[in-house]
Amino acid sequence: MFTLNSARSINFALGSDDDAFLFVDGISRVQIGGIHPVDVVTTTLDLSAGTHSFKLFCADHLQSNAAINFSLPDDVTVSAVPEPATWALMLVGFAMVGAAVRYRLRSAKVTFA
Repeated sequence: MFTLNSARSINFALGSDDDAFLFVDGISRVQIGGIHPVDVVTTTLDLSAGTHSFKLFCADHLQSNAAINFSLPDDVTVSAVPEPATWALMLVGFAMVGAAVRYRLRSAKVTFA
């Protein structure tokens, strides 16, 4: 995700040696399909002020020479947002740690000398 303080044009560049796709605000903006040498595609989008999202998809069909690159203008700051599956996995992990601690406390034998 990234936030723009005012409406402006943003230049995106996506390069890949096989399938690569760029989605901005849920709309496909760049498509590089097939198996080929590295190809770089640039696009300019007029975006409104506010928060925008982008997703990259890449599929490498060959087991060697994989390449992908992506660039935004230097003045655009990107903030990472965890996906729902990441949050769910983290919560399951915390629950398992809590259950393990509870099990250890319940099964601990206390003896006095």
